[in-house]
Parts: sequence; C-alpha cells; structure tokens
Amino acid sequence: MLTDVIMPQMSGWELAEKVRELRPGLRIIFTSGYTDDTLVGHKPPAEGAILLEKPVTAENLVIAVRAALDRV
Repeated sequence: MLTDVIMPQMSGWELAEKVRELRPGLRIIFTSGYTDDTLVGHKPPAEGAILLEKPVTAENLVIAVRAALDRV
C-alpha cells in the first residue's frame, strides 16, 4: 500500500495501523512532501517504515517498492 503521511481526516500512520489490523503482513510505503520538522509528532506505526519523499521519481518508487517487498 502507498499512502501519504499527512491527510485531512487521519494520518497515513493511523491508516496503516487500521489496515494492518485487517492485513497484518501488508507492506506499506509512506510518502510526504513535508519536511522532517513538520513530521515531528507524526510517529510511524513501525520502526523502519519506508518514507518516500516527494516529488517522487519513477526510480525512487521502484526502489521503495522493491525494499518493501524484500522485507520479511
């Protein structure tokens, strides 16, 4: 799953927690155009979460998807 970190109704972290209740093994890639300072307080749902910074290039997306798929 690919989701933005900051969204209007719930954060991407919250979405990931809800989805993982239904699909525990689902691999999730987070994306954001915000700086690290803005993301402070938006705690990732799991250590080592994959965060893809915007603007996203095709190459960076492929690398992130491969990294997500390779995780156990």
